[in-house]
Amino acid sequence: MKKIAFSFLVAALLLVSGCSKENGPVLVPVSLQVNLPGDDTPIYTPNTTRATAGEPAVGFDVTFTNTSTQAETTVQTDASGTARAELEEGVYNIFVYGVYQTNGKENVYQYTLTSQSVLAPAEGSGATGVTFPAVIPELAAVSGGWVIKEVYNSGCYSPAGKAYSYDQYICLYNNSDQVLYADSLVVAMSSKFTNDNMDQGYLSQFLPGRVVPDLLIQVPGNGKEHPVQPGACLVIANQGINHIEVGGKVDLTQADFEWYDDHRLDVDVPEVPNMINLYGYSATINQLSVQSNRAYFILRPTGDITAWMNSLKTSIVYPSGTSKEMYPIPAEQIIDGVQLAPKGSVLNNPSLPSAVDVGYTYVGENDGDSGSRLGLVASRKVKEKTTQGRIVLQDTNNSTLDFLPNQEPSPYSVKE
Repeated sequence: MKKIAFSFLVAALLLVSGCSKENGPVLVPVSLQVNLPGDDTPIYTPNTTRATAGEPAVGFDVTFTNTSTQAETTVQTDASGTARAELEEGVYNIFVYGVYQTNGKENVYQYTLTSQSVLAPAEGSGATGVTFPAVIPELAAVSGGWVIKEVYNSGCYSPAGKAYSYDQYICLYNNSDQVLYADSLVVAMSSKFTNDNMDQGYLSQFLPGRVVPDLLIQVPGNGKEHPVQPGACLVIANQGINHIEVGGKVDLTQADFEWYDDHRLDVDVPEVPNMINLYGYSATINQLSVQSNRAYFILRPTGDITAWMNSLKTSIVYPSGTSKEMYPIPAEQIIDGVQLAPKGSVLNNPSLPSAVDVGYTYVGENDGDSGSRLGLVASRKVKEKTTQGRIVLQDTNNSTLDFLPNQEPSPYSVKE
């Protein structure tokens, strides 16, 4: 009888052991080593303690994002520069972020690893977890001045149930504490899709050094004509009318500028000044991509604009064998940018270099359902409100952290 009972006990233990993975998620220990850039730039920690270049990066945030569930786990690097966590098995994107001071100026350092597998070590392997490749964060080109507050590109459904996209706009924001002049600023839309599943090597070949645009529109002015106060917006509309009256979502009669194509399908609103069209993908009218899978960025060329455009001109050959002259923008000229991609994307095929944006934001819940993104925007988060009442927007050069998806359009103000 005791022998039978013992046999049942062994069988029960084996059953529990064999089903342990099914009864709960397997947690895998992971580690990532983060070191400071090995250059000659003097780097100081936020508490002004000297840190020599090449040493472990202490106190950096490391965020592990499960690409299937979007669950995030954030830890900080320890005194050895190592981030340690326990993660469920899966595929993860890893974002490293830290702020250091150099000569009293805050510098943002960041790095992204995509599609990193986390699997429990095989029995008998001797391994106790997963060690990712060591990383050295890059200095991010945080603007400190102009930022993109929101891009309303998807349009909306009219009361008649038809798609309406003439109410598109881009809102820029003066994120500084000084008056900035918008004269000669260029707003661009990337030609390349973000996280595309097709072969766009003819465009990605230019990354990370240059970005190929599908649209280049410029604010007119001689340098001092269009001041924008600290904490104020600059609205650039597709058409500067009250779209609510004709089936749209927003009233753009107060827009600062509109982009206008001299074509019968477009409307030139005399009360709203026109942008200067430098380049457009369409022979008729140019609109923002309603699919929410492009990048948008801003820059300010210097010198003669015609000479600048000629210096960029490049012949791009498509897979079909046809060619087209386009204007790849040097990454170092980009002031700010944001990547839009479908929710849950694995950013393995970005449209902007990591120095501009290491993440992405989205509009809509389902890439296959275009209706879920209509009438919504991704809007930049508020970082803080100063004692003088000025709102400072978040700008870490990671749109995943900097933007709130699926927001109501707000072209003229910031929602606190």
